[in-house]
Amino acid sequence: MAKKLTITGIYMNPEVELQKKIVALEQQLEKAKREKKGLEKELEGKNYFLKLFQEQLKEVDRLMEEKVDKRTLHLQSYANLVLEKPDPVFRISFVGKLLFCNEAITKIGQEITMYTHKLNFDTFLQKIAELVEAQQTNVEIEVKTQNAYYSFVCVPIFKENYINVYGRDITTRKKVEQELNNTANRLTTLITNIRSGILVEDNNRKIVFTNQLYCDYFNIPIAAEQLVGADCSTSAQQSKHLFKDPEGFALRVDQLLQDRQVVLHEEVAMADGRFFERDFIPIFDGFDYAGHLWKYEDITERKKNQFLLQRSEEKYRQIIENMNLGLMEVDINAIIQYSNLSFCNMLGYTQEEVTGVKAGHILAPGLTKEKESEIREKRLAGISDIYEMEVQTKEGEPLWLLGSGGPLYDSQKQVVGTTGIFLDITRQKSMEADLREAISKAEESSRAKEIFLANMSHEIRTPMNAILGMSRLLHKTPLNEQQISFLKAITTSAENLLVIINDILDFSKIEAGKMQVEHVGFEIQETLRQVVEVLSYKAEEKGLLLRTHIHPKVAAVLRGDPYRLNQIFLNLVGNAVKFTNEGHIDIYADVKFETPQMQVIEFKVTDTGIGIDMEKMAHIFDSFTQADNSITRKFGGTGLGLSISKRLIELMGGSMEVISEKDKGTNMTFTLGFDIGNSSDIVKNDIPQNDEYILKGSKILLVEDNEFNRFLATTILTNYGAIVTEAINGAEAVRICALQNFDLILMDIQMPEMNGYEATEYIRKSLQKTLPIIALTSNAIKGEKEKCLSLGMNDYMSKPFEEKTFILCCASWLGKKYENLKKENFLNIPQASYQKLYNLSILKEFSRGDQSFVQKMVNIFQDTSTEALVQLREYQQAENWTAIGSLAHKMKASIDNMGIQSLKNEIREIETLGKGDIQQLDINRLNELINYVEEVINQVLHSLKEEELV
Repeated sequence: MAKKLTITGIYMNPEVELQKKIVALEQQLEKAKREKKGLEKELEGKNYFLKLFQEQLKEVDRLMEEKVDKRTLHLQSYANLVLEKPDPVFRISFVGKLLFCNEAITKIGQEITMYTHKLNFDTFLQKIAELVEAQQTNVEIEVKTQNAYYSFVCVPIFKENYINVYGRDITTRKKVEQELNNTANRLTTLITNIRSGILVEDNNRKIVFTNQLYCDYFNIPIAAEQLVGADCSTSAQQSKHLFKDPEGFALRVDQLLQDRQVVLHEEVAMADGRFFERDFIPIFDGFDYAGHLWKYEDITERKKNQFLLQRSEEKYRQIIENMNLGLMEVDINAIIQYSNLSFCNMLGYTQEEVTGVKAGHILAPGLTKEKESEIREKRLAGISDIYEMEVQTKEGEPLWLLGSGGPLYDSQKQVVGTTGIFLDITRQKSMEADLREAISKAEESSRAKEIFLANMSHEIRTPMNAILGMSRLLHKTPLNEQQISFLKAITTSAENLLVIINDILDFSKIEAGKMQVEHVGFEIQETLRQVVEVLSYKAEEKGLLLRTHIHPKVAAVLRGDPYRLNQIFLNLVGNAVKFTNEGHIDIYADVKFETPQMQVIEFKVTDTGIGIDMEKMAHIFDSFTQADNSITRKFGGTGLGLSISKRLIELMGGSMEVISEKDKGTNMTFTLGFDIGNSSDIVKNDIPQNDEYILKGSKILLVEDNEFNRFLATTILTNYGAIVTEAINGAEAVRICALQNFDLILMDIQMPEMNGYEATEYIRKSLQKTLPIIALTSNAIKGEKEKCLSLGMNDYMSKPFEEKTFILCCASWLGKKYENLKKENFLNIPQASYQKLYNLSILKEFSRGDQSFVQKMVNIFQDTSTEALVQLREYQQAENWTAIGSLAHKMKASIDNMGIQSLKNEIREIETLGKGDIQQLDINRLNELINYVEEVINQVLHSLKEEELV
């Protein structure tokens, strides 16, 4: 039976209850269905929005991908920028390990100086990590590598645990900083040590810099460096009591600060008597006022000196006034600022009339514009000078002034004009003119004397040449004893007459200062042997013993003038023989003093002759004087022998003395200095015996107007095998020379119709012939040889001549070769070749086939050598031997390049002589070499012209 349930006393049927539950469940299910449909509808709406959202999300993804791509490209460009950066960029870990770097890191190298420590690259990275780790922030450090300076900024990225390091090359900045530091240090040192007080203030009048001297000047008891930053706005008022004009000082400072203009050299007087020179210099930074500089210099001493100088000037002006010296001061434009009374009186002006007037107007016509400009340039250069000028007084009278001018300075030592002192030398100028006229007359008289001596020499030597020459030729023919005696008498008389002529000519040369001394090698023993040989005949005639005594210490070879020495001995020993009737005559040579390079020889000539009275001794060296008038009548002579000997000895640098006693003989002593030579210095001029036909086949033109001289020369020349053609004057010689060719011309000088000079010039210039021409002249006057050479002749011989010398000279110029024959035995200069004097092979080698190069070099040689010859003559006339040496040095290269072998050694010898010791210069040798060089170069230029190379 169904069990009944009750709830709180209420009876309930179970089925009904079940049915209710089913209904309730069905209702719930229906509700759930309705809710489900509602939810499905709602879900469909959400799906639509979800789908829309998904589409939007895809678009967002697409846009994000595009952004990422762009960002990636942007980041890649930054990465490339880092990699390509010229400065080093790298990344390291916090333990200093390199994680990333660009190529520029290789510039750093392995030598790095950081804080004075030298590190390698790995250690350097570790140091960076340590610094960043320690400071936990950005770090900037500067280092020095082997070749540069770098600044590195180190940025730590803590989250990522690495450090980015950005480098920058700061080498240029460092150099600029160093230069700025150096400049600043120099300026600081300069300003600190400058002898002026310096104060630099900024635009707010705060002290930027000052030096200790400024503090000392104004008694500031603080060190200079402690004043930096101090305010100076009231300093003028605080320090004005130090100045002589306190208020004026303060006002002037305010004015300078207000104007801001540069003011220099302003003088300021101090209360204690000192003086300062003040400069004010404003300082601008672009257009902005940045401050100013004060500079004070103590000029107290200068002011005192100016005061003393002013007093001194006044004193000397008074002295000049009292000495009648004119004083004039002009400014830089030659305007007269001051003139004293003496200057005005000289010219006839008042002081008012000349002040403010151009000096050129007052000192006309002497002070021209050119002269005024020249003086101005000298004064600006600080140069003083002395000059003469002819001016006119106010009345037009001529006046000569001797002026001494110098620069006039202001207080700043700047030239502001000229001070001139003038002396009236009109009277002295008049005396000079008279003296010049007297000298001119004396020179005319001297020239007349020279002409007379030349004519006398020519007129006497011409027949004398014939007499001696014919005597020598006659001596070669068979003669009996009587004829030999007669011939000997003729020869002796002629030689004596020649001695007299030579004495007179030598005396004239010595008096005119034209006698020149040779410097060649000779043997003293040979010289004395020749003297004895010449005089032994006369000594033997009188039964006298003639002896020589040469000390063994005397050098075998000496260098000097053997010809003058021979002449001295012939005079002295000749006198001894002449005035000694019995006994002996001795010649001594002994060494008085010596060095390894030279000897001073003492010579003595002693005799047992008539001697000289003491009262006559004072006059024995007088010209044309003998000890006793009776001597001239008894012994003959000109009375020139001793006078000439003494002057020759003095000309050679020696001295002479005579000791004599009446009837007991005479002792004549003289000393001369000689260089020690060797055998190669000895001049040899003997003709070998086996060269009798040395001139065989040589065609010689003999130009001589004197029949005897022609006959003599022709005879001698033909005896040696020459073919001689004769011409009686220069005109005939020119005609013959135009038709025939000759190997040599012997040219007399003084001839009718056309003289030797004119004939030579015509042959050289018109006939264009370069054969050797030797002058044969009876004119033995000084300068004849040089004149002959300058007109184109090659050599010079004075008549009468020795046969061997004559033949040797001819043979040399004809190029005849035999043993011991040397050209330098005559002129002592090299022989010029009359074949081709130059060789262009060197230039052709340099040109490598370029003929234009050779032509250009030849043209350059023509231009430079022509100019060089002119300079050579100018320097020779001015006796500027050093310049000659320098010019020879320049000519040397062109002579070598032109292959002029005949001048290769000679141009170098000129250079050596010109650059040597002037005191030991052999002027004769130098002049001969110059003549020779000029001759050869002119011949080369002529040959080049003939061959159309120039």
